[in-house]
Amino acid sequence: GAMSGGASYGNFREYKPCKNLMTVSGTTSDVDSSIGSLRLNGQFVPVVASSFTTSIPCYIGTNRVSAVSLDQLGNETRVAFDVNVIAAIPKLTLHQPVQSAVVSTSPVQVIGTVESFELDKVTVQGTEVSVNAGSFTTNVSLVEGNNTIEVVATSQSETTSSISRLVILDTQDPDLTITSPGAFVDSQTVNVAGTYTEPNLAEITCLGSNSTIIPDSTSTGTYTLTVNLPEGPSVLTV
Repeated sequence: GAMSGGASYGNFREYKPCKNLMTVSGTTSDVDSSIGSLRLNGQFVPVVASSFTTSIPCYIGTNRVSAVSLDQLGNETRVAFDVNVIAAIPKLTLHQPVQSAVVSTSPVQVIGTVESFELDKVTVQGTEVSVNAGSFTTNVSLVEGNNTIEVVATSQSETTSSISRLVILDTQDPDLTITSPGAFVDSQTVNVAGTYTEPNLAEITCLGSNSTIIPDSTSTGTYTLTVNLPEGPSVLTV
């Protein structure tokens, strides 16, 4: 007899209950008699019009596929080949929030996409979320200060891809003081100085002027702004 065949990867998503399956197909024939039986890795496989197709378990790494064809006269043909199965790692993208985002309200919306032909699940903070057409959206509650949001995509082969993002919840107003100048000045150009306490301070500005500084420290420190005043009374607001 004669036999030929090949192996092709099935859609793992369809075979989720059985984890990973590999589709093996081919032909087997005999010029003197009809085929009596065909076994693939010890499993009997039906032959229809000299062709066969079946699914067998496969594993990450090298998989040996052995086929034994037996005709009605007891003649036997053996074919064996190896198939290397590579674990597919999900491609995970997190669109929102961005790294080190500072927000003033909770919860924060988490938006992302995932690409995987054998995706099993996506979790955000350990909780599985719905994935529709490769996209997912969920809300995560925050505590005051630093929060780490972790998103993990897992394939049916148990390979994973993960992204962690730092998100800062800041609901408190900055603590700001003005220590100088005093109530009276003898120059129209004066230095406005003071102290600040704010872990996420971006800038300090004196309203009504073009004077703005970005502090060296993002937690606590002192500042000095140079301001030009008109003649007469002025109100300084920082």
